[in-house]
Amino acid sequence: MLLSLGTAVLHLRQTRISTTHESRISRHAVGYFNLVDFFKTQPVFTLFLVLALGHLLGRLRLGPVSLGPVAGVLFVGLFFGHLTGASVALSA
Repeated sequence: MLLSLGTAVLHLRQTRISTTHESRISRHAVGYFNLVDFFKTQPVFTLFLVLALGHLLGRLRLGPVSLGPVAGVLFVGLFFGHLTGASVALSA
């Protein structure tokens, strides 16, 4: 009787821990996908956000090296393209 009660308590604890962990993961995943969907549905906002963040990244200096605003915008644009899964279809 004692062994089965201990097993039941252990199982209950593991279930509670795994349920809590899964809900945290799903909550964060839902927030991530909502943000990506927002970027996909609001291309003008995304464009200006990429320009602003890229310009700020380009102004950062690491010692004597600075990317410049153009390279900063290109790198931030690549990051946002990867984040949203954007693709460009080239036609001949």
